[in-house]
Amino acid sequence: STSTSTSSSTSSTGTGTMCPGSTLCDGVCTITDFDPKNCGACGTICPAGELCSAGVCGLSCAGGTTKCGNACVDVTIDPKNCGSCSKTCDAGEVCSGGSCAVSCAGQTTKCGNLCVDLKSDAANCGACGMACAAGEVCSAAGCGVSCAGGATKCGNACVDIKNDPTHCGACGTVCAAGQVCSAGTCNLNCAGGTTKCGNACVTLKTDATNCGACGVICGAGSVCSNGACTANCAAGTTKCGNVCIDTKIDPKNCGACGKACAAGQLCSNGVCAATCAAGTTKCGADCVDTKSDAANCGVCGNVCPASVACFNGACAGAGACEAAATCGACQACAANGLCSDEAAGCSGNQACVDLIDCLNLCPAGNQTCINNCGVMHQSGIPAYNAFTDCLFCQECPMKCNSAAGCSASCDNTGVCNNCQGCAFNAHCADELVLCQNNAECIALSTCFGTCNNQACIDTCVTTHSAGVVDYNGLFLCAICQECSSDCGGSAAGCP
Repeated sequence: STSTSTSSSTSSTGTGTMCPGSTLCDGVCTITDFDPKNCGACGTICPAGELCSAGVCGLSCAGGTTKCGNACVDVTIDPKNCGSCSKTCDAGEVCSGGSCAVSCAGQTTKCGNLCVDLKSDAANCGACGMACAAGEVCSAAGCGVSCAGGATKCGNACVDIKNDPTHCGACGTVCAAGQVCSAGTCNLNCAGGTTKCGNACVTLKTDATNCGACGVICGAGSVCSNGACTANCAAGTTKCGNVCIDTKIDPKNCGACGKACAAGQLCSNGVCAATCAAGTTKCGADCVDTKSDAANCGVCGNVCPASVACFNGACAGAGACEAAATCGACQACAANGLCSDEAAGCSGNQACVDLIDCLNLCPAGNQTCINNCGVMHQSGIPAYNAFTDCLFCQECPMKCNSAAGCSASCDNTGVCNNCQGCAFNAHCADELVLCQNNAECIALSTCFGTCNNQACIDTCVTTHSAGVVDYNGLFLCAICQECSSDCGGSAAGCP
């Protein structure tokens, strides 16, 4: 939990398992990351009016936490502030992914009234109640003095510095309020193939608490595979616990579930080694394919912007996916890039998901079946059309031989507003409907209209985060895909 702990100790020696995962201060076990009376270290008291966040006193909460009363908490796991301040889970429930539930989702396990990661929680290392001794850390579900599985030892914890907002890129680097940790860098938005959900950057394809879209939580017994909750993992991944893992490259599950590589080793082709196999490159603690890794595109550390895929070692702008070998490869490139917002919009709309499932059952050319699907799942049509139009008319019309069914281009009118008007009535019509039907998207657009500096824009994004996906989808469609020449392309912020 991220609230300050006040559980009493029976001794004051501070040795053994007396305060697993916390610190003994004057006979009391406390978490110095959040305790204003012991902020960062025992006896460090925050001045009146200040909070303790990530072990530092300040006026606002940092490191991915939220201010609730006079404390900084993690609303994704705190049962007293689950999803938002003062939202308390009922007796017997836990807080998982910011929602109250009877069981824990993703890579967490229910221990008492908390959802914890048994692979890294020093108070519950490998099993609930199995506490590590003083000076030890919990790594790969075992207590020790060093971190394995590609993690970094920061204080008394093993963390992933690529996405930990309290240790972003390096131990002790805390992201400011409103920022997230993306590819080891504090930023306002997520990049490198991840999506901002609350205060974290997540992978919608595999995150069981944000499966396909933010807030979509997979039920007990199911996993998140390719952005959908299902019983089994898709080809190329392995079910480890309740998570789909690529065991060829995961240093925590290298070659098999639970097989963690030792400190300093990498996971390459399912084998722990000192170097990466041919075709992959060592970037930090990972072996990656720089031709397709959006966090290391072309070279290590080259992070593609949000909603942009890495294709052949370059961040793919509008139309770049057409260079793929097949229609399917082009679609995959687009779905991971400029069509990713539309993909997330459909995944987060159950009617759209049901419509796709229904259409997949229709015999080829059976228009009656297709029409029936449309009638049964009518509310999913705008999101479905937005996604398929992006794939087949904007990003892959030539490779998928689908240009004949698409409306003419709106670009090269010479006037940006004229082009946008055309786009809103053509390829971007569905994206426009989605934004118009989302009050937060409208509010975000209105908020942007009042801004004349980046700070204002950043505030708008934080305040109206629920509108970001639909707004980005509309912006990328109208400005970057349909009106790149008329509206300035890269000068307007397009990838």
